[in-house]
Amino acid sequence: MDATDETAPAEGALAAEPKRHRRRLSSSVRRVLLAVLGVLLLAGSVAGFYLTADAFDERIRVVVAAAPLSQGQVLSPGDLTAAEAHLGDIPYIEWTADAAAALSGFAVSDHIPAGGLVGPHMLVPASSEPIGDELEVVVPLDTALAPSGAFEGDLALLIDPGVTPSGDGPGRPRSVIRPLELRGFDGSSVRLFVPPEEWVWWRALPSALGATPMALPVPLGGDAADLTDRLDTLWAAEHAEATAALHPFGEDWLDEGAPGELEVLVPIDTSLAPSGVSRGDLVLLVDPGAAAGGGSAGRPRAVLRSVVLEHYEPGVLGIWAEPEEWAWWHALPVRLGAAPMVLRVASGTDVRDVAERLNEQWRSQWQQSQADGSAE
Repeated sequence: MDATDETAPAEGALAAEPKRHRRRLSSSVRRVLLAVLGVLLLAGSVAGFYLTADAFDERIRVVVAAAPLSQGQVLSPGDLTAAEAHLGDIPYIEWTADAAAALSGFAVSDHIPAGGLVGPHMLVPASSEPIGDELEVVVPLDTALAPSGAFEGDLALLIDPGVTPSGDGPGRPRSVIRPLELRGFDGSSVRLFVPPEEWVWWRALPSALGATPMALPVPLGGDAADLTDRLDTLWAAEHAEATAALHPFGEDWLDEGAPGELEVLVPIDTSLAPSGVSRGDLVLLVDPGAAAGGGSAGRPRAVLRSVVLEHYEPGVLGIWAEPEEWAWWHALPVRLGAAPMVLRVASGTDVRDVAERLNEQWRSQWQQSQADGSAE
């Protein structure tokens, strides 16, 4: 058998084996896989960017204004807060747990908006030097309301001491004017640096009040607004009570005067009216007269005028009058040397006739007493 015969069957056998094909993915599957791969690559890129950015991020927590700050304003802890910023070479103050407390008491040299950066170049010691167009004013303070005293840095209430009601006027109740931080305080006055328009107000304050303004420190942790409300309510009630005690006609009495009228309370002697007099009565106002003595001839009792007791309480006649008439009533007890007397007359009586007859009778009695005195 030649070589050709030996190889023939082998070739046939090989030819009889089935052909093998490589399996290919369908186009739809390939599209899904490509989409997933793209998402994974994108996610990796984003993550890498943030990881890299965090590694080089130089943002820090800095001190900023929690609310708008005005020029010259003295800082308190609540005026400051923290914010993150990438500032580069801009001056800043790093925020720490005690930063707000440490900066409290400094004044800002310029206006700073809410959220604005508070840099070291913007702070000056409070009450040391004026800022911009500020002017210096020294305001005296009365600390009599603070038994334990008042001290530099205290938050206090600035108080109008008020005026006690009296015969010269209704006065006014004690009241809170405003909160005030005692900066530049030496125990009896504060040294302030304020804008010109505010300077005028501070300079005129003691004169406007007619007394030294008072200062009452707010207790540690206290609410200044709440304390103000409670004190003003208390003082208004005390003033109303004092006014009512001075004016027996009640609180509404002070509202009855017309513009330009003045109040006067006149003591009244009712000894000529055994049955008494009441509000609304028509009476004759009588000069009680004066006995001779001390080189004076004295004077007879006499009717001065008639008056209706519109505002009357036992022993007191209340009158609202124009200045000229007010002066007459106000000086009456001094001029007479005693309280004027009143004599009730019945409604419908001819007052002029009664006054003339009484004056004649009293003059006659006085002349007789004069004659009797001469005879003795």
